[in-house]
Parts: sequence; C-alpha cells; structure tokens
Amino acid sequence: MKEQNYSGSLLSDVVSLLAGTEYQKFCNAAEKALAILGKHTGADRASIWKNFEQNEEKQYSQLYQWAEQAGEMIAGKREVPIIIGKEQWGFIMLEKSSGALMLDQQTRQEAEAAGLLLASAIIQNQTIKNLTMEKEEAIFGSEAKSRFLANMSHEIRTPLNAIMGMTVIALKSKESEKAEECLQKINNASKHLHRIINDVLDVSKIEAQKFELASAAFDFKKMIYNVQELTAAKAAENNQELLIKIADDIPDRIVTDEVRLTQIITNLLSNAFKFSGKGEAVVLEVKLIEETENSIQLKVTVTDHGIGITEKQRHRLFREFEQADKGIAAAYGGTGLGLAISKNIVELMEGHISVESEPGKGSIFTFDIWVDKTQSNNMDTYDEYMAEPEQEDLSNYTFLVVEDIEVNREIIIEFLKNTGVTCESAENGQEAVEKVKANPGKYDLILMDVLMPIMDGKQATIKIRELETDGRVQHKAPIIALTASAFTEDVEECLRSGMDDHIAKPIEYREFMSKIIKNLKR
Repeated sequence: MKEQNYSGSLLSDVVSLLAGTEYQKFCNAAEKALAILGKHTGADRASIWKNFEQNEEKQYSQLYQWAEQAGEMIAGKREVPIIIGKEQWGFIMLEKSSGALMLDQQTRQEAEAAGLLLASAIIQNQTIKNLTMEKEEAIFGSEAKSRFLANMSHEIRTPLNAIMGMTVIALKSKESEKAEECLQKINNASKHLHRIINDVLDVSKIEAQKFELASAAFDFKKMIYNVQELTAAKAAENNQELLIKIADDIPDRIVTDEVRLTQIITNLLSNAFKFSGKGEAVVLEVKLIEETENSIQLKVTVTDHGIGITEKQRHRLFREFEQADKGIAAAYGGTGLGLAISKNIVELMEGHISVESEPGKGSIFTFDIWVDKTQSNNMDTYDEYMAEPEQEDLSNYTFLVVEDIEVNREIIIEFLKNTGVTCESAENGQEAVEKVKANPGKYDLILMDVLMPIMDGKQATIKIRELETDGRVQHKAPIIALTASAFTEDVEECLRSGMDDHIAKPIEYREFMSKIIKNLKR
C-alpha cells in the first residue's frame, strides 16, 4: 500500500485509513491502523483480540498485529477493552520492550475509541467479505448448474437417440441377427439412461437430506463380479482390461448397503475406463486395513493410467454439478454427479474418499469404509449367480396384475409367460378390489402398481387387507408394489399400507423373478 501522510490525530488518521478499504486489502490497513495506535501510545507492539466461548469457557483470539521490532515484549503491557453495546467484544493489547507503558486518561480514551473504530471496521469488513463470497458462490453455482443442465441434456439425448434409432433399424431389418444386435445396443443404452436418472434422483435425496443406507449381508466377491459385469461393456469399447485384486483375509460375506457400495465402485471404474486410452488396464484392489470383533475397515483403490488431474481440478471433483474441467464434458461426456454422490455415500459409511493424480500419469482413487461382519456362510457360487434364474414352474398359481399402463401390463405378463402362471389384469385399484371380492382365494399373488387413476395401489391394498380381516377373503395373497417411486419413504408407505414387498421401475428381470419366488415361498 502506498505510504500516507497522517495528520497526527489518532482517530482521524484511523478513520481515514480504514474508510472505504476493500476487504481484500483490509489486513494491510488494519495493521497500519495498529501501527498508528502503537506509536501514538508509545508502544512497540499493538494487537487486537476478539473474545469467544469454547466449551463454556471464555477464550481470546488475536486478529491483527503490528510490531516495531521482533521479540518478546515483557517490560510494559496495557490492555484496552473494546466495548460494543454493553458487552466486551475484545481488547487492544499494547506492549513495550523496555520500561513501563504509561497511558494518561486522554490517551487511554483515544485508544479505546480507536479500538472501537477498528473493531467496527473488522465486523463490517467480515460482513462485506461474507456477502461477496456468498454472491460469488451463488454466481458460480448458477453457472455450474447451467453447465450441468447442458451436459445433462446431452447425456440423456445420447442414449435416447440410440434407443429410438436402433428401434427403427430393428423394426425395418429383415435379418434376425441385425435385429438382435440392435436390441443389445438398445439394452445397453437403456441401462446407461437408467444410471443417469438414478444419479439425478440421488442428488435430489442428498439435497433433501433423505439419502439413507440399507444394511444386509451379502457375498462380497459376488458383488465385485457384478461390478465387473456392469463395466464390461465400457471396457470392451476400447479393448481395455480390468484387473481385480482382493486380499485373502477379506471375509466372504459382509454387512452394509450392497447397492450403494456397488454404485461407488462402478462410478470409479467407469471414470477410470472413460479417461484411459485404448488397450490400457484399470486395477481394482481391495484390502483389509483394520478389524474389530464385529466389523472391518476396507480400503478400495481404483488405479488408471489415463489423462490425470491437476491439483486445481482435484478441488472441484467431488462437488455436485461439476467436472474437473469445462472441456471434460465436451470431450468425454458425463454429468458431474457420480463422484459427488460417491463421496456422500462413503461418508455415510463412516469413511473417506480421496484422489492422487498427475496430468498425463493417471489417477488413484481410494476410499475406506467400515462394514459389519456376519457369521453366516450360506452362499451361492459365482457360477450360480451368473447363470440365468432357474425357470420356475408356476402353472398352479394365478396372479393378478394391477397396472393402468397397457405396455407395462404387457411387459409383466411377458416376463411371466414361460413360468406357466395364469395372469389376470386390472387397470386400476378399484377394479382390483372388485376382482378380489368376487373371487375370494383365487389369487396367489398380486402385482400392484401404486400411482393409478380412480383408486391408487395403496388404497386398493388397504381395502383388500380389510376384506381379509372381515373374513370375506380367507387366503392372504402377497402383494408386491411395482412403482417408479423408489425413495425410502415411498417404499415404507407401501409396506405400511399392507404390501409385502417392493420392486422399482424400470423392472429388472432377475430381481422381479427373485422377489416373486421369495414371496410365494413365505
């Protein structure tokens, strides 16, 4: 700051120095104001302190300081209180290296007034700084969301274009092999679109503080094989390879949220493949780093040799709606949600996620989480898991499919076609209740949509359960909700209404059949 000529009047010099100072330059101005105060009172060092409470004890924090010379000031000290309103905000500490520090009444009053001016300027400066930063953050966030919406439009339209385009080609094709190839590409694009929609829903749940974890025992290695299958198509695009290293001391079964753990690892692997070159390998490594009687701490590392990340970019990676660089979306695609969601999940699992990277030398993403142990060893093998679900003979069963959308009814009935089950349908909840009332004990299982006209699925379930309570229906049929509402509270509402289980749309065939068999065997 350019040197100024002061008038010699303490208060006028402090006011002229602090008035209108930009918050970025306030530190320099505050120190110069303390220098004026120190010289005016004959001190060799002047500092301003603020009071605060911690653990119900009064503490003091030094904000700014000026010193004529370095070293301890032990000869003379004077503490000048700063009173704002009726409370002591803080104090000015004046110190002298040699000899006593004497302040007459006028000088002390001037020091008190200068301290009050300085404290008021500090408060005002902090307020301006906070407001400026909030404004900058709002602008930055708005720009980030605008970029996100543009990226999201591209990300949604790309698989949608594949679905629509390949559907037209398949319909026009007279070759079954070509039609099958189109259907496979439609399937892959549908799964990609599904993941995008799930990411958006997850961000909504995080912002609404409704993001929750489930907890159940599962086969850890089977889950890893599932992840490998999910990322296989992405790896195959560029002839890339996934190397998996799982430590021998990791238990076969663990207890945590399998779906969310799968989501984290899949996100990290998808990014690793995306930003790696053709023919390169990505390494997934899992280690056990700590163990207690009931739980273990896992360390999961995903290593690639791709484009890498700069130090500046690393600070933006785990923020919603952002990617490492504006050019990333254009060159590689993506929504900028995956890592932010992964970070939230890891932290809910009492863990930490981090990245080490250098431009051009690849990246190493690492996260650790605590999971519970389980004593159960009742497991399926990987081969059993990868095989298609066994075709159950349901020829002795009759199901009621309650769904107002015709194409959805068609999909459900087609899924069940080869099981031999007899399917009847209803287009709304009221029609379903009437069918159950007219045919007591006929239906062995009811597949119930939730959002329907006339009467929704929850109301219909309540009325069907009332029929059972009244004795008009002797047989209690399992009712499985089929709904696009997949939030935890939606599932809980379905169960409270009397439903036995829940399947989220879009319906995944393996889960669909598994839950039907499970509920029939209850």
